Amino acid sequence: MGLGLFGISSGGNVSLLTAAQGGDGNAAAEDPVDRQDDRVGAVACFYPPTDLLNFGEPGKVWLPFRGPEDTGDDAALARAHSPVTHFTHAMPPTLLIHGDADEQVPIQQSQAAHERLTALGVTARFEHRAGRAHGWPDMSAEYALCAEWFDTHI
Repeated sequence: MGLGLFGISSGGNVSLLTAAQGGDGNAAAEDPVDRQDDRVGAVACFYPPTDLLNFGEPGKVWLPFRGPEDTGDDAALARAHSPVTHFTHAMPPTLLIHGDADEQVPIQQSQAAHERLTALGVTARFEHRAGRAHGWPDMSAEYALCAEWFDTHI
């Protein structure tokens, strides 16, 4: 049995970053925890920020939060926190759901992630929601879609 990650908005960003950085484990590691495979079985997320170097348009860098320890330049920080820069062919099956009326996270973010995953040969699905903003009153159909995604891929 595998682990599925689900996230909404920034939680989607974290879910995608986590999935992108999973690995086989290090058999030579001293700590037994580090020897374990930590790959994720599937991801489903709503309107995640995925490319902070191109946030809604090419070259627009977006850093919503910069902690005092973040002393690097903006582009380096944006790259580090952008899931698309970490995607590989080893990404798990990924479902992205995004509304085209979202004024907080442009739909382009999920489109960019889907394009990158598809180019890498990863099983990915993009669900466009016409007229939907950053969250909507009844997301039960989308939650059911996420559950189906996990049932299928884990």
